[in-house]
Amino acid sequence: MGRRVNEPQPAALSRKRTNLPAIAVALALAGDSKQAQGIVDELHRRYPVDTVANSVFIPCAQALLESNRGDPTQGIQALQAASRYELGPVYFFMPIYVRGLVYLDAKKGQEGGG
Repeated sequence: MGRRVNEPQPAALSRKRTNLPAIAVALALAGDSKQAQGIVDELHRRYPVDTVANSVFIPCAQALLESNRGDPTQGIQALQAASRYELGPVYFFMPIYVRGLVYLDAKKGQEGGG
């Protein structure tokens, strides 16, 4: 059984300011670096002064992308912009979760938990 002809691609469903940041992180978590990087670039271009995108979601996506590329140390650096939001329940503790994942990938689990 083949794909339906009009079946939408997940990232093509909606490209709004409210969901693009989360899509970038989800794609990076799923290992789809090419699409995630494209959305990060689009966010930078379309919303250069959006605090939530630029201070929480983009750093999280970038950290995951760097980790996926085999450079978790660069990923840890990318998360510095999100550090003030790590314990914020508004973002579902996403920055601290991503930090933990990247530290684990860097074989520095003890540092990531503290």
